[in-house]
Amino acid sequence: MNNMRYLSILLILLSAFPFKALSEENPDSLSHENTHKITIPDSIACLLNNNALKIDSLTNENTALKGLLKGAQRETEMRERDITNLQRKIDDLQNITIKRLEASNDTLQRRLISMASNFLYIPYDEYSIDEIAIPAFISTKGTSAYTQYHNRLPLLQNYRDDLSTLISFLTQAEKDLSIGLTRLRENKAKEHLSNILSMPLYQRYSSYDDWKNTYLGTQICTIQKYLQTPAEGTAAQLKTIRTKLERLLNSK
Repeated sequence: MNNMRYLSILLILLSAFPFKALSEENPDSLSHENTHKITIPDSIACLLNNNALKIDSLTNENTALKGLLKGAQRETEMRERDITNLQRKIDDLQNITIKRLEASNDTLQRRLISMASNFLYIPYDEYSIDEIAIPAFISTKGTSAYTQYHNRLPLLQNYRDDLSTLISFLTQAEKDLSIGLTRLRENKAKEHLSNILSMPLYQRYSSYDDWKNTYLGTQICTIQKYLQTPAEGTAAQLKTIRTKLERLLNSK
């Protein structure tokens, strides 16, 4: 009973889905009349066409952007070369300017030292030495000019003290050479001549190659000359120098 029921149901299903059996011997024997041509819907074809156009457009844009990028790279390289060349020129100009400034500064330092040194060649003046000459000379410290001419600075700094020392020396020499005995006067003259050579002021001045032309250097050389050939009038000659130097020391 149940078998009959299952058979009836199977027949109903088969009748509802009819089909044509394929021959096992020749599966390609399907009739051409029963084959159907595959067609693409218009909506899909339109979408594919639009996408193809977008791809072409994007490809063209990409090509154009690549061209612009190459141009920009070339422009950047040119600008970098220009910047490098300009920087080189700036560096050259800076080096030239620095060298000119250094040369100008060196010239200025030497002029300051020359100006300060000029006060050694004129009679002592306290204001000129303390307020002009010494500050000007010290302002060049650290330069090649200062190193070259530094031995002049102690002459300026000790101008007043050296003047006082020379006055004291003359005072004693004048007294010792006032004696009337020639032999004794000559011995005293030699003694003072030797003393002047060992004085610190003489050591300072003799270290300067042009010391004999300075004001005090000229006085020292004159004193040496008198002491080398002492005579009755030598004491008076020394007194004349002493009096002149004292006036400088006492003047304001």
